[in-house]
Amino acid sequence: MPKVKEDVARIFFATDVHGSEITFRKFTNAAKFYRADVLVLGGDVTGKTVVPIAKKADGTYTSSFLNQQHNAKNEQELKDLTKKIENSGSYWSVMEQQEAEALKVARKRLMNYSSASCAKDWLDGYSWLMRD
Repeated sequence: MPKVKEDVARIFFATDVHGSEITFRKFTNAAKFYRADVLVLGGDVTGKTVVPIAKKADGTYTSSFLNQQHNAKNEQELKDLTKKIENSGSYWSVMEQQEAEALKVARKRLMNYSSASCAKDWLDGYSWLMRD
């Protein structure tokens, strides 16, 4: 790396961490790696979603995550699953199976409503751009 003048600050800028611990650790280590004087995290810091983990009657856990079904037979496997969820930038919550099922139904209803309705409202709000 070329030598930097002493009166110049080196700035490292990043964005879109989205709650990922791995990405956030890379960001915090960037100061040393790139010899940055200042780190700036520009936005989109929090995760995008909460992943329900259902505790079943037999003491095992199940969750639908990244379009795959995940099962945990014991506390160690649950810990591994929650870490995988965190590393993807999502949050997790352990709950009874009935609550997880109710959330799944509610999420589908919300997405069906919001995808169509909100997209239409958004497009209608910018229709004036098409006239110019």
